[in-house]
Amino acid sequence: METNTLKILAGDIVTGSEMSKSAKLQLLNWLQNEATEVQIKALLLDGKMVIDLDEQAEEIVNSRFELSETDGQLKKSIASFKKARGAKE
Repeated sequence: METNTLKILAGDIVTGSEMSKSAKLQLLNWLQNEATEVQIKALLLDGKMVIDLDEQAEEIVNSRFELSETDGQLKKSIASFKKARGAKE
């Protein structure tokens, strides 16, 4: 899955959350400017911001993410997101 798609999905989740406006802005800024693909995957999987990941942790996140994709959970979320935004799948 492309990093930009992950950023859009994570950004949509952040904007719909119950966090304060300043917290949302800070997290969106991190997503846009600093977060790596693995960090975004970890945020989507666990709902937590992870800053430092070693090589082994990155492998674990990537494996978990692949399993979640084959299970269809993220693909369903993306399809729902696109439908809500009126985009073609």
